[in-house]
Amino acid sequence: MLISCLKYYKYKLNRKALETMYKSFILPHFDYADILWDNCSDAQSNMLESLHLEAIRIIVGAVKGTSHTKLHEERRPLERAVPHCKTNLYSDSFIPSTTKLWNSVPDNIKCSDSLSLLKRYLSSSDTAVPPHYYIGNREEQIHHCRLRLNMSNLNQDLFDRHLRPDTNCSCGYPAETVEHFLLHCPNYNNIRENTIATLPANSTNLNTLLRGDRVISSLENEHIFLTVQDFIEQSKRFKS
Repeated sequence: MLISCLKYYKYKLNRKALETMYKSFILPHFDYADILWDNCSDAQSNMLESLHLEAIRIIVGAVKGTSHTKLHEERRPLERAVPHCKTNLYSDSFIPSTTKLWNSVPDNIKCSDSLSLLKRYLSSSDTAVPPHYYIGNREEQIHHCRLRLNMSNLNQDLFDRHLRPDTNCSCGYPAETVEHFLLHCPNYNNIRENTIATLPANSTNLNTLLRGDRVISSLENEHIFLTVQDFIEQSKRFKS
């Protein structure tokens, strides 16, 4: 029911708001009594995972069939770290597994009276979602994400998902790929000249246009993402 409510707001709220709703109202239901999950059946585990993945798809704007690995990379902060344990029942039960975790914590953290210090230590290995992933209008943000996940309505992506018999672009090029759409398709030359072509030359590679660049500032990444989304919006390629 709560995930259905999240789905209702998929196009009404931005990604950050949807993520906040998930963490505040839905994720606690997964975490409550999570000491029991170590010994749940495979069917129960798969059901929990499917609900979790559905929530991630809604937040990032992905569609069913998106690679689970790509989804986890897109929204890794929603994951919970799983320690490497032997697969026997006792090793996976609550007390042994949490004791191993506690023993792995540095002594200065164990002895500290500061809860915030413990929290910082536990979250130190988290991979933060890049701030520029939250940039832009919701509809263009979703299309940008789908391009990143290779789950867009471009003909190559549709062909790869067995939803179209060929990959041809309307311009005559044999494969309407993400790279072709953003960087080469003559159908959008004028739009590209006023958007993507205005970016610095080192920013107009496919990876940077889709994911940003870690070596440049947040403001520069935000500018790149807004420019790409402006191109997407003006192209009207994904308008129904």
